[in-house]
Amino acid sequence: MYKQKQKNNVIQIWHAIGHLKKFGLSIPSNNSSIIKHHSNYDFAIVNSTEDIPYYAEAFGMTKEKVISLGNPKVDGLYLYSDLVGSREKNGKKKLLYAPTYRKDNQDSVEIIESFLSSFEHLTSIFDIYISLHPYVTYKKNINIDGITIFQDGNFSEQILPKIDLMITDYSSIMLEYSYFEKPLLIFAPDVNTYTKDVGFYVDFPKYVEAPIFTSISQLTYFVETGEYLNDLNYILALKNKVFDYVEGSNAERLYNFIVEQTKY
Repeated sequence: MYKQKQKNNVIQIWHAIGHLKKFGLSIPSNNSSIIKHHSNYDFAIVNSTEDIPYYAEAFGMTKEKVISLGNPKVDGLYLYSDLVGSREKNGKKKLLYAPTYRKDNQDSVEIIESFLSSFEHLTSIFDIYISLHPYVTYKKNINIDGITIFQDGNFSEQILPKIDLMITDYSSIMLEYSYFEKPLLIFAPDVNTYTKDVGFYVDFPKYVEAPIFTSISQLTYFVETGEYLNDLNYILALKNKVFDYVEGSNAERLYNFIVEQTKY
């Protein structure tokens, strides 16, 4: 970790946006000695004013040091927004399944397997992409036409504008996806356990508002019948909670902020 030098300011730009899952000092088991490398920040940059108290708690900072300038990574969503609605030559829609990490790798594997077995027959309608969390180990070699399994967070973000339907559980990528105002479904068969073990900063179902399923068969039926296309007001509401800035100037705002700090 960077050792702070005198007269230097350390600015934290978190890898994710929003405030769904608890992290850092917000998790009781994460004591200060474990995350001491996060203790030398002068400022933390967040995506919206709603994020401020949660990041202050997670990093053990005062709220005044947490600044809403918009995360620079969001500028990429703006730059790729012209790809929304584009189709491949086969004319199929694109579905992204992006489950988050679980402490027990076998739990992750079983949920992925359940999804695969239930959604394989929908490859006539969708090109299906399954994004594996970096910490998940999935050794099976799946060779199914229309299903792509990958483990590259950058690729996930690059294809977001082309995705017609996202299914996830608690991954913060859903917040980035809300930028494009397209259907989002939550498949969370372990929501009670996950809430107890990890926890959320918010009332998860109430905050997200997207349809939540604990049954894979009910989720499959909802997608197969096209019900997921009905009433997208929830995704607009989520976008308004997540983003203070949507015009693609977050990096410029951050640059100007850094320049201002050098004057003192």
